[in-house]
Amino acid sequence: MPQRTVVLLPLALFAIFAVNNDPTKVVEATRTTKIAKLVNGTQFTAGRLVVYYNNTWGTVCDEGWDIRDAHVVCRMLGFHHAIDAKSTAFFGEGAGPVWLSNLQCSGNESDISECSHSGWGLQNCGHNRDVGVACTAFPTSISV
Repeated sequence: MPQRTVVLLPLALFAIFAVNNDPTKVVEATRTTKIAKLVNGTQFTAGRLVVYYNNTWGTVCDEGWDIRDAHVVCRMLGFHHAIDAKSTAFFGEGAGPVWLSNLQCSGNESDISECSHSGWGLQNCGHNRDVGVACTAFPTSISV
């Protein structure tokens, strides 16, 4: 089995696992906060959204999911904003419970826990409808 090294970068909440101490061979990158993280993306700025509730990681259903919800997720993870709100398990199907459905953020919240939703675990959605998000770490336009 190849040796894995965890490289912790300062001022960031993500870890990159490199094969044989070669950081160019990234096999996993996850950006994490207390209650949310992005997984299964090709870059640390994108992936399937998973949330932590009741001591268990679970996913979010794409019912009602839009760019405003994605903006809130990106900001709570420390990114600048969302560039895309993905649906229908774009980043693959998750496992465990589907915790949230009908997430409705105005876009101004600092955390998805401030957005309305159907209730934790109250949904009839399968993992084929897991949401994902693509974020950007920097502003995409500059005003002068």
